[in-house]
This record gives sequence, C-alpha cells and structure tokens, in this order.
Amino acid sequence: MDETISRVMALLLGRAPGFDAIMLTVSASNLLKGAALIAAASCLWIAPAGGATPGNRIGLAADRAILASAMLASCVGEVIALALAKLMPFRLRPYLQEDLAMHVPQGLRDLAPRMMEQSSFPSDHAVLFFAMATGLWLVNRRAGWLAYAYVATVIALPRLYLGLHFASDILVGGMIGVTVVLVGVRLMADSAPMRWLAAQTFERPVLVNPVLMLITFQIATMLSDMRDFADLAGHLTGLDDDRPQITALNTAASGTAHSL
Repeated sequence: MDETISRVMALLLGRAPGFDAIMLTVSASNLLKGAALIAAASCLWIAPAGGATPGNRIGLAADRAILASAMLASCVGEVIALALAKLMPFRLRPYLQEDLAMHVPQGLRDLAPRMMEQSSFPSDHAVLFFAMATGLWLVNRRAGWLAYAYVATVIALPRLYLGLHFASDILVGGMIGVTVVLVGVRLMADSAPMRWLAAQTFERPVLVNPVLMLITFQIATMLSDMRDFADLAGHLTGLDDDRPQITALNTAASGTAHSL
C-alpha cells in the first residue's frame, strides 16, 4: 500500500509546479496547522454552552479540564513519536528514495540533507494534530469531526502528496495521537490538579491565561523551540553524535525541517 500510494504521488508531482508550491507552503505553515486548531480549541475554551449561569460555569470548567488534559496528552504523544523515530529502524522519507523519483519543489530538495537525518516513521504531525482533534471531539462532537477532516485534508494529505511520509506513517501516527489523548483525558481530566487549573482560569485569569498562551504557542509550532533547545543541549553535552556548527542559519533550517 505504501509503495503504491507513493508511486501515484510521484506521477502527479511536477505536473503542476504552481500546485506543488502551494502544497509545500501549506505543509510548512504553522498558521494553517497548529494555529488553526488552537483557535478552534480557544473557542471551546471561552464559549459556555448557554448563558452565564453557575451551572454552565461548572460545565465550562469541566470542558476546560478536558481541553487542558488533551493538550498535555498531545505533547506527550509528540514526545512518544520522536522517541519512536529514534528507537525504531530508520525509514527514509519517500521523496528521498531514488527509486520513486519524486520531482518535489526546490524548497524541499534544499532541506534534503537535514531531512535525511529524520526518520519518516511515525509522522509526528499526525500524532500531534490528530491528538488535538481528539481533544476537540471530546468536548464537542461536531467540532471534533470537522477538526479530523481538517487534519486529514490540510495537514496529512500535503505530506503524503509531497513524499514527506508514507501512508502508514500517517495512519500509525494518527492512531497514536488518538489513543494517547483518550487515555490521557481519562486519567487526568477529573484529577485534582486539572480541576484546580480549571478553577484558576476563572479566579486568576490574568496569571493563568498568559501561561496557557505560551504553552499553546509551543503546541501550535510543534514544540519547535523546545526541540531546538533539546538539540542545543545534546550538542553541548556531547549526547548528540552530530556536531553541526551552531549558527542562526542552522537554527532556521532546523525550525523549517521541524515544521515540515
């Protein structure tokens, strides 16, 4: 299945350079990926189910506990995906495999050296964003189904089309993301720390909301800053075998590769 789908994509790539460029831009856009889902989560975070009554405040607090648990579980899922990519046998991305001969846009070819260091399996994009969609689904079924459709078409499909991932990379990644959030919310949403956090969003919003904004920003950008800090720590401590020159250009390239 993987090889068949990738060969079909290879036949399509290069026939419409303008469309290929659009797909590359969409696949790298944090605005169209994480920020769009965070905006949807913010709507559910802010809007109560009905009028501003004590009963609805209780319900809204419960929804906030679910969303906070889902966002935390999404980060855990991302860490699991990165760990699996390191621990499991290395899998070269489809567009880098010579036998597939994918004619990808120049911007993707420029990132080939960096992308050759990153295993294709599983897709950390699929893990993170299907996990976020699951959090929305747990609070609002309609919003959740729309989020699933959005992730499949706007986030997963371009990555499949451009040869950034095989179909199984995305399928397994999505399964990991959904499972991690379902388990995480079940374990955390009704816990004392989450109930306390939900209460603080009403009692001390000036203190709590800016912190949550920073956390959701990191999620929207796929933990790119945290990953760069982790890379830097690895280089400085010698835990990372690579010894690339640490420059602003390297950091920019790293961030671009993370977003793809």
